[in-house]
Amino acid sequence: MLHVLSRRSVQAFLIGLAALALYIPTLAPTVLWNGGDFAEFQTRAARLEIVPTVWGHPLWVILVHPFTRLPVGDVAYRANLATALIAALALALAYLVMRELGASAWGSALGAAALAVSHTFWTYAVMPKSYSLNILILMGAILLLTTDDGHRTTAQYWGRSIFLSGLLLGLGLLSHPLLLTALPGALVYLWLKKPKGGRRRALAGFLGGFVLGLAPFLALTIGGGATQSTATVGANFISQFIRLLLTPSLWPTALWTFAACLAYQFLFTLLPGILGLRELWRHNHEALVLLGLIYLGDVAFVWAWLPITPHLNEYIQNLHFYLPSYVLFALWAAFGFDALLAQVRQHVHRGAVLRWGLAALTLLSPILTYAIAPQVARPYLAQLGQRELPGRDTATYLFSPWKHNETGARRLGEAILARLPADAAIFADWSLYGILRYLQEVEGQRPDVQLSLLPFKGQQLEPIRAAAASRPVYIPDVNRYYDMESLSAYFDIVPEGPIYHLIPRRMGGCTS
Repeated sequence: MLHVLSRRSVQAFLIGLAALALYIPTLAPTVLWNGGDFAEFQTRAARLEIVPTVWGHPLWVILVHPFTRLPVGDVAYRANLATALIAALALALAYLVMRELGASAWGSALGAAALAVSHTFWTYAVMPKSYSLNILILMGAILLLTTDDGHRTTAQYWGRSIFLSGLLLGLGLLSHPLLLTALPGALVYLWLKKPKGGRRRALAGFLGGFVLGLAPFLALTIGGGATQSTATVGANFISQFIRLLLTPSLWPTALWTFAACLAYQFLFTLLPGILGLRELWRHNHEALVLLGLIYLGDVAFVWAWLPITPHLNEYIQNLHFYLPSYVLFALWAAFGFDALLAQVRQHVHRGAVLRWGLAALTLLSPILTYAIAPQVARPYLAQLGQRELPGRDTATYLFSPWKHNETGARRLGEAILARLPADAAIFADWSLYGILRYLQEVEGQRPDVQLSLLPFKGQQLEPIRAAAASRPVYIPDVNRYYDMESLSAYFDIVPEGPIYHLIPRRMGGCTS
């Protein structure tokens, strides 16, 4: 058994190493746009800022912080690099899960390859967010839960692995509350897997570990005063999902966006993924129940956003939450690849050619799709109201996972700071505020500038007028986030390079 585990571990290590060979060359090279909170989390990781909210992702911040001290690239790049390493490790664990569930080495390698080049997994392997860490935790919990105890000499090992699985899943809420959707699948799996006499002990062990792992999250949110918001997130998820079920007019949007996103991740791998469901049911239906319930929980989480974001442009900003379901689909695909190889091998004797051909299609067809898709989508993005930012090709940014050319955020941020006069004040929307904050607080650029996050519309005029009483005041854009109607009533808005100077108007002989 140790020999098998050692061989699998080496194979998993090579899978992770191959993933790094893909992710590091395509890694975002510096600070990123903050529309997805990327610049904000690069700053938090550098400064070890722990935000005690349900969406604060403190575990990611804590784990990534040491990487920001590495002597390579700038601080933002180091945070990006840490995410790539986490993603590679998650991919290695996914391979081990496939093997543990009974897939062959080749089927598991092909499933891991499909996951590695899937759009969302690749995207969040080269940008700084907690989603790769979520997958690492989820794969670790599933691996511990499904570890075959048939080869163990004592039952204590199985009990410990169940406890550790619950502990890891509970601790994972410090990374993202989405992991809570895996809990029902784990409990049902234990009920089905364990003999009747051992069910209570298994469930108690798992839940005991989960509660213990949950304790740091509860301590953080209770201590930070976020208890109510944490409870609200859970209540909203349930109420919003029920609301979706009772609103048939929303179902088409939920279904077609789900199908389109899945196809974009696994264009060639759709057939193996579907075949894998049948194969898992034949050989390990308890595992299929586990993976299937986690899959459905994740999909329900994404669909629950639809009632409060009925406009497509808003809803698509939540589609990255489908990532756990994509990982589970890749696990199924491993068994589908095995079935395809077994069927075709009966008619084709050159097995090596077949395997490598499947590998080439699995790896290359998505990459080709990601290269073509931006050209096709570019004319339609304006209809969705996607924001255009200087130095960023929006179509490529959204539809291609590689981010190695994304230097526009730094160039724009530095240009804005360089143009501001001494002791100026600038009010920026979230996307641009995060970039300027990173440059100012992490790299020490322009500490004399007063940087403020732009309030919501209807609340912008008064703080800007107050700042204008003692400093020259600027905004970096005039798009829909800025209350131009109110601002233009009191200020002359004068473009100066990449910024806009708000000059108070004189009314009736005095400054208004």
